[in-house]
Amino acid sequence: MESSQLKIEKRTSLYFSKYKYRAQCSVMGACYTYYTSNIDQFKRKLENTKANRNQYRISIMNSRFEETYDNINFDQITKFFDWKNNNDPDQFMYRVSGNKVSFFSNNLDLLKTLRDVDSSCEFSMADIKENNIMYFKNEPKYKYRTFFKGRKAPVDFTDNIENLQKMYGDKLHFSPGMVRTMGKYQRSPYRYMHTSYYVDYNDPSMLTILGLWFSDLLAKTYSLQKEQ
Repeated sequence: MESSQLKIEKRTSLYFSKYKYRAQCSVMGACYTYYTSNIDQFKRKLENTKANRNQYRISIMNSRFEETYDNINFDQITKFFDWKNNNDPDQFMYRVSGNKVSFFSNNLDLLKTLRDVDSSCEFSMADIKENNIMYFKNEPKYKYRTFFKGRKAPVDFTDNIENLQKMYGDKLHFSPGMVRTMGKYQRSPYRYMHTSYYVDYNDPSMLTILGLWFSDLLAKTYSLQKEQ
């Protein structure tokens, strides 16, 4: 795929509910750019990290840092800072995940200038045609997905999940992250639901049953389909 080719991504909403386009770039060392705004600050942070990393004697973290440090292209990091600092922050946003950086904007031409930072940048456009359908690369196991609202979890929430799982088995599939988090902190009075929590099922009548158990905790329901 050429760097200028635009990938069409079927989505239920814009990126971060605001942006139409996304550029994904590889920037080795990007994970260390937090709380730095120029190359000099970045280098000082690296040196401090390098000097202090052994105090906890965590070998995995040390080896990962060495691997990253040895492969950092400081010219690329400089271009990364220059791009961020020289463009209107109201026109874009970005997120760093490891050594990958995703930029979001409604101005595709602006994002294409990121090829100066990474010539292999990949560009995507959110295609919003159906706002009640979620698309997957592979055939989804379930036909429907209902999300939960973001709010404080009721005291009996974990018990209700466990009871439903016993009653309906694999006819209901709760998001693993939700089951793990709610089970781990089930005694805490400060448990909060995340809007990414969901439950999958095949029988549309199951939504009525979920409503009886969770009432106003349920958010939007989507149909799950494979990409064409």
